[in-house]
Amino acid sequence: MSNLKKIRLKDLENISKEKTDYSIIMKEVVGYKNPFRLRKIFEKKFKEAHYLISKAKKLSPKECKLNPESKIKIPEMIDIISFKAMMELQIHASDTTLDTSVYIAKYIAIATFESNISNILYDQESLHFQNYVKRILEQPLEDMFALYYHLEKMVDESIETWSRLFFEVEVNNPDYENAGGQRMNKFNVITTIRKVCNDFNVEYDKAWHLPYGIVQTNNLSHATAAYIQNEMRIIKERKYKAKRGVE
Repeated sequence: MSNLKKIRLKDLENISKEKTDYSIIMKEVVGYKNPFRLRKIFEKKFKEAHYLISKAKKLSPKECKLNPESKIKIPEMIDIISFKAMMELQIHASDTTLDTSVYIAKYIAIATFESNISNILYDQESLHFQNYVKRILEQPLEDMFALYYHLEKMVDESIETWSRLFFEVEVNNPDYENAGGQRMNKFNVITTIRKVCNDFNVEYDKAWHLPYGIVQTNNLSHATAAYIQNEMRIIKERKYKAKRGVE
């Protein structure tokens, strides 16, 4: 019957209402623009709109499949997005102030901006980013549901992986505590950026745009060095105490 992909992400709030505004779907989705057309045409378009809305209401992000022909490209790995984007993505995940459609669109935009917009640095305040969000809102709801769920899984897996790696070299050092993929409010971001500027000899602004994976690898290197130094200190103390015991 009718193509469900006609329903856009921006239609989510409308179709989620108990009383959906059919006029919007009739005009903007199924193309009924002339109220003076024949009743037969009206009925046909209304049935199409009703069908699309009823199907869209049953969509679940977990059950939607990624569309390989989607106009929104996915990063091969989430860790290749910039450090700035990943940090803001984790902040955005806890934002409860937005409409669901806008929340999903911004989440997708933050995660995929650098994979879709060439030669422009990621910046949420830029006109490029705002236009990109609008572009995502115009994409098929089904495709964006699938993409959002996929990206969310990628982010969660990255957080879990880095948390485990940092936990393995955890020392009682405030510079590295919670450094592996924790939410922004638990992440010593300023310390991290300063280390990146120093270690890679880059300006502050450029440090924010280095790939998240590179920044975390650098963090892990520092944490590992601190862990080894701590282990060496413990060994030296044990040897010293053993020697004192013999004496």
